[in-house]
Amino acid sequence: MQPHMVIVLPYLTTANQVRHMRISMPLIECLVDGVRYWRPDDLPPVSGVELRPMLRPRIAQAKARPPGGA
Repeated sequence: MQPHMVIVLPYLTTANQVRHMRISMPLIECLVDGVRYWRPDDLPPVSGVELRPMLRPRIAQAKARPPGGA
């Protein structure tokens, strides 16, 4: 795997929240300064947002008919 460095860029979500996205690019030693560009090992692990629950369709529970009902 090619050595790489990471830049963290802020972006604004539709909910008016500022999130940060990690973008990796080929390593250029003279740019790695710990302020704008980092080595991947220098950053803490990514704490991701779980999106799978948002993709599940909401299934309406059918109401059980009462016994002997019409």
